[in-house]
Amino acid sequence: MSTVLADSDSHASGEADSYTTDSALNEDHAFVIDGGDILTYSTTNIIKANKGSIAFKWKAPLPYNKYTDDFYLIYLHQFMSIRYDISDRMFYFQIYNGTNWSTAKVLSDAQTFGSSDWIKICATWDTSSATTMSFYIDSSTPEGTYASTWTEQAVPATLYVGSYHTSTSQSDGTFDELRIYAVALTAAEVETLFNTTWS
Repeated sequence: MSTVLADSDSHASGEADSYTTDSALNEDHAFVIDGGDILTYSTTNIIKANKGSIAFKWKAPLPYNKYTDDFYLIYLHQFMSIRYDISDRMFYFQIYNGTNWSTAKVLSDAQTFGSSDWIKICATWDTSSATTMSFYIDSSTPEGTYASTWTEQAVPATLYVGSYHTSTSQSDGTFDELRIYAVALTAAEVETLFNTTWS
């Protein structure tokens, strides 16, 4: 089961169409985060604390070496984040454990990208699995995994796309194919998503 979130008017208006299906969708909608834009979605019946996946494509308006601040691609307050750190040029997939953000985390390799490069990202979590977190960037081979548990936190009411919950640290750029799954996708499913559905 996946939910595809897409902004039908192609900009971050805060209002979006929602699609739910048992099979993958390939929607043409995209949205742009620019300047002080903020895009939010309700998490009701979409995100589960114990397992799931978030996948999307993102294209930056600038090359990697022109950014002067870290930025958030996905943020769920005191629950989960996907962000880019300019000091080490890595994407971080982090889950809040009730105490800190630094324990349950997976980092990508250093990532360099141009202003026209689409980056495919998928983050999965499953507290009942031996591998509790996996993080994929442009490949079905995980950038990294995490194999310990954490204290599950309540899912917050709001999913922030392209910014921190205080409307700061915007990841200016274009988002497309934002998908949320109620299961942790396998590497084979990520392969199909990245190389067939999104080809």
